[in-house]
Amino acid sequence: MKWVKTEVSPYLLFLPLCYGVFIAADDMTLVVTILPDMMQSLKIPVNDITRASWLIISFLIGYSATMPIMGRLADRWGYRATFLLALSVFMVGSVGVALIPLVSTSLDAIPFLDQYRWAIVARVVQSIGAGAVIPISLAAAETLVGARRRIVAFGMVGAAAEAGSVFGPVFAGAIADWIGWEYTFWSNIPLSLIAIVALAKLPKGIRHDTSVDWIGAAAFTAALTMLTVGLFRISDPDLPMIMLFVAAAALTGVVAISNRLADEKAVPRSLGRLKDFIWSNVTHFLVGSALMIGLVSVPLLAGTIYGLSALDSGLLLVRMTVALGVAAFAGGFIATRFGVRIPTIAGLVIAAIGFNFISTWDIVLEEPRSSIDLILVGIGLGLIIAPIAESALRRVPEEDKGVASGLLTLSRNIGMTAGLAVVASLGTEQFLLTAPGLEEMIERPEAANEAGMAVFANFFTYASTACIIGVIPAWLMTRNYEQDAGGSEPTDSAV
Repeated sequence: MKWVKTEVSPYLLFLPLCYGVFIAADDMTLVVTILPDMMQSLKIPVNDITRASWLIISFLIGYSATMPIMGRLADRWGYRATFLLALSVFMVGSVGVALIPLVSTSLDAIPFLDQYRWAIVARVVQSIGAGAVIPISLAAAETLVGARRRIVAFGMVGAAAEAGSVFGPVFAGAIADWIGWEYTFWSNIPLSLIAIVALAKLPKGIRHDTSVDWIGAAAFTAALTMLTVGLFRISDPDLPMIMLFVAAAALTGVVAISNRLADEKAVPRSLGRLKDFIWSNVTHFLVGSALMIGLVSVPLLAGTIYGLSALDSGLLLVRMTVALGVAAFAGGFIATRFGVRIPTIAGLVIAAIGFNFISTWDIVLEEPRSSIDLILVGIGLGLIIAPIAESALRRVPEEDKGVASGLLTLSRNIGMTAGLAVVASLGTEQFLLTAPGLEEMIERPEAANEAGMAVFANFFTYASTACIIGVIPAWLMTRNYEQDAGGSEPTDSAV
């Protein structure tokens, strides 16, 4: 804190990082509302959900795979330099995605590269930059605002990320309807440049003498990709699916061996001995699964069953994301006053109830019921963001906070990836099983929509179940946390 002038609010210093989180986060959710337009540009048939979902999955894989290594780089280079690098990579990827409509013919001469593969590669590059910003911000929180106020800073990061989730779908829907979907990605350039200018004025942060396990990082990326591809085949299990899971397990073993042999552990052994950290990651995984189901299913339901435009689909989703952002900020203050267990357990239960209500929606969209149900989900998922971060990071040594923050965010993103992969696989299978025949569709045109509603109802039931299961690790992650009414630092109690 020696570089910080006393007259400058620590929270004001933290705002540029939150702004960077906001920019990166909106690109995770904006695709869900412009996916039909992107599918049209890429000539993906409307019934090929698996190929279309890779426009989201590829971002999540790159986003997740980047977390541990960028967390360690933040420890080595300092948060500012790593954050600036991340935003630069994010801009390059954004330009690549924005160029998709212009490269359809120019790629014909390049072997094994077409418009669709270009889109996937560009999304991965974009995600590598976006994946660094949250763990770096969490790691920098204590440096900029101090240990006593770090829970509020965690809430600020969560609120910024969810505000990006709020802004993304609505902004993308409006731009797609008025100008063209590619301009949502062009807009990342001026937005990122503003963040770079603001960040350049912040302290460099503390640099630690650590090394980076590149072999482990490559093996982890391959393992995550194999696992995701395997999950896409879960609706029709076969030998290739089993082989993909075996390969993912073997590569995970490589990650463990590489980490054990490395001079500087990519995952410090001390983290494995922190039960609060472990259970926080399990909770985050389940929360990520539920969140992604909501982020993807609500706009798809709006666009397919209810026939809403991209903008209107985004406006429907915004009920959930606005509530999530507000609750994320409030969750930090609630945890500071009452401890982490109350907002964590309450949030999971509220989200489970909201998802359960959504699973019973009718074939005709009803207001204000739909808004109330989506707000419940948003409040529930938002309340738990800061408490999970506090439970996971409160006992992590200062020099390991970057990598620990990366792992914490990674657990949620792996959950998001797994949730989307399973939904894409099971959704297609379930629709084929429930789809009406031609004769029934002639007699009852609404039969196809009823079959689709049944599939979406199952999705939301999966999300509700994930939240309920999450109560168990959430209870375990908070059992050692004590905080007095005066807001003093947490202490460990006997288990």
